[in-house]
Amino acid sequence: MKDRIHKEYGKLSAADIRLLLSMLDSLEKEESELVQDILGNPAKREKVFAQDAPQIVWADYYEMSFPKCVLKIIEEFGIADEMSAIYKADDQVQALSAWVEKQKNDDLDDDDDDLTPNQWLQIIRSSWALIVVLLRNIRSLMVYGLYINDLIQIAREGKPGRRDQALLNAIRIDPSVVGCPTGIQRISRAILMQDDKFLFKLNLAIKGKLGAKEQATYQKMRFVLQVLHESNAEQLSDNQLMVLFVKELNLYHAPASAEKNLGEFARNFKKKKSTI
Repeated sequence: MKDRIHKEYGKLSAADIRLLLSMLDSLEKEESELVQDILGNPAKREKVFAQDAPQIVWADYYEMSFPKCVLKIIEEFGIADEMSAIYKADDQVQALSAWVEKQKNDDLDDDDDDLTPNQWLQIIRSSWALIVVLLRNIRSLMVYGLYINDLIQIAREGKPGRRDQALLNAIRIDPSVVGCPTGIQRISRAILMQDDKFLFKLNLAIKGKLGAKEQATYQKMRFVLQVLHESNAEQLSDNQLMVLFVKELNLYHAPASAEKNLGEFARNFKKKKSTI
């Protein structure tokens, strides 16, 4: 029998969390390279964005709960069996890492030149939208501590005083949110009511500018806290949080009050989760 791998944080070790952070960086890099490859190539750009061609849209994904959104993405990518195997694995992070590496190797072996133009377009149009939904949700989590799907749920069903801010925060992360039913309904109401104050805030939100606090290094820390939350390991002491973020992940440069600050940061993050 194999020795059980020691996991300091529920189902995760510090090495697992570092691996997830590196995978996140890789996914963001791949999207950036995809954008540059298409937008930087006039021929590809014309094919993908031809006016009479099916357009790439994804706003409706945000109206689902985030778990349902993820299941839909898995279904659309056709990887349900692979994800099921990873979920059942003894070491899920290592299984996920091995699967990702296999996809990279398979991509290297594949030749896009073997695809017909229509096949290539179909793959781009379907996969690009799903990648955007996934990465914008992660971005929202890192900035606001909530997925875009969570923000849309608050905008649709939350307390009246929180709805507009939740919607505007979602739009800051992804302006296409204005095209989902919750966004359309609120904007239409504002137009009919001549709600200039909301429309002014909407215009600012569409520009996507974030405050200094929202741009800080706390973003990856929120991602880690969500990973711990989903692994049922968020109940860490202030000292454990300091060890993780300062010593293990090097995400926080410790002043004298680091332990207290990190504890308060984690409690505020958890409080947001309880208000959905």
